[in-house]
Amino acid sequence: MAETVTGRAHPALPSAARRVLRRVFPRVFPRVFPCILLAAVLVLCLVPDDSRAVAPGTAEFIFFDVGQGDASLIRTESGCVLIDTGTNLSEDTLAASLEWLGVRRIDCLILTHAHEDHIGGADRILRDFDVRAVIARDTGETDAATRRLWDAVRASGAEQVTPAGITTYTVGGLCLDVAVPFAEPQSAGNDNSLIVRVRFGETTFLYMGDAEAATEQVLLARLADGDFLDCDGLKLGHHGSDSSSGSAFLRAVSPRYAVASAGGGNSFGHPHARVLADLEALDCTCLRTDASGTVVLVSDGRTLRVGP
Repeated sequence: MAETVTGRAHPALPSAARRVLRRVFPRVFPRVFPCILLAAVLVLCLVPDDSRAVAPGTAEFIFFDVGQGDASLIRTESGCVLIDTGTNLSEDTLAASLEWLGVRRIDCLILTHAHEDHIGGADRILRDFDVRAVIARDTGETDAATRRLWDAVRASGAEQVTPAGITTYTVGGLCLDVAVPFAEPQSAGNDNSLIVRVRFGETTFLYMGDAEAATEQVLLARLADGDFLDCDGLKLGHHGSDSSSGSAFLRAVSPRYAVASAGGGNSFGHPHARVLADLEALDCTCLRTDASGTVVLVSDGRTLRVGP
């Protein structure tokens, strides 16, 4: 015998109510629907996107595609460090990238040296984000980008830190060793670059700014016997130019990954073929913003791998 399913019937709408709906709905719905849609979009925007959060126990090393310039972010679940800010022309791209990642507070902004392709977006970052501290040296430059930088630093209220020698800072599970290779400003501005070694757990990354051969020779002479130069990752000096990343220096660092921050089709030939060949000989994977766009590496405190 077939099973009978019974349920409670819903009473039909009274005929008067149906007539009202037929008259009112076509007029009201087109006016109300855009408001409903906007409210839904706002709710979606306000809900945190966990896919952009840093996984607990990890650190992300992000190298933004800012054309022929440098801008790198290191972030953990509880800390955020920005090294350099690209050019003035790329500041919108950098700011949008940080916002997309959900970055609001920057615990430490490190500016390696006062060249426009490294500090051009600093005034925008200092204005639009909560920057707690700025680590930078005043090496006497007076160009427009440098003046904008120092005006923005003063206006931001961020703590100003002038490093000397090798100074260690800790931020959100990161250990930052900031080295000043030359006590006095150098006429070759690239060699005024601060050198930054970032340690997360057992993994290390070395950021060279625009440092060239003179800086590398100083580092080899003073630090080759320790573990400062022995790093898992290397942000190539001066966008991978032939005037940086000497063969002896690359052997001392012996990185597993190297990153070249350069503009697509740039007229300088960055990264240089000799540097790429030296890295290949070391079985080092070179990641390039000019070829791949923004580069992400992830550390779990033990190993470094290419991120999503």
